Amino acid sequence: MVYSQFRTLISLLIILCVTGIFLYGGSRVLHAVTGAAAPEPTATLVPLIEQPPTASPTPRTHRTATPTPGPTDTPQPSPTPKGPPKVFLTDGNSGSAPSSTFKVGLYRSYCWVRNSALPPNTTSVTISWYRQPNTFLFQYAIQPSGGEASAAFFYASSLPAGKYRCDAVVNGQVVGSAEFSLVQ
Repeated sequence: MVYSQFRTLISLLIILCVTGIFLYGGSRVLHAVTGAAAPEPTATLVPLIEQPPTASPTPRTHRTATPTPGPTDTPQPSPTPKGPPKVFLTDGNSGSAPSSTFKVGLYRSYCWVRNSALPPNTTSVTISWYRQPNTFLFQYAIQPSGGEASAAFFYASSLPAGKYRCDAVVNGQVVGSAEFSLVQ
């Protein structure tokens, strides 16, 4: 008698486990078919700011009163000539008139990144717009075009006067930034 009750208990446990598995699997299939999947987790946006390199101060030595032969000061190297900016902005879709100041009510703000500034074999560039100091506005991923520069635009007609920034990011690294102002 005890043996048959034990067997019944084991059978009931097996039936409950199998039912649970079917219910779980069925709900997963139902969600996959109807598209009612759980919401995807949202990524925490971290402002992308290109930090200037920090230079440690070099200690200065005091000269002694005894003269030393030969040149005592080495000339400072001349700065290398600055080329065109890696990232620039225009108010139109031809990259021919870069600017850093636009009128409020600007329909579109085009952020351009020079293809020569991108790492080799770049397949995607993320363009992000911020209101200064670090208020995220919009982000868009583009594929580099075959021309001299690649661009993405942002509808800027509702933005108030102020300072803004556009960043170009490849593989989590800022390639360049361009700041611009909207004025009355």
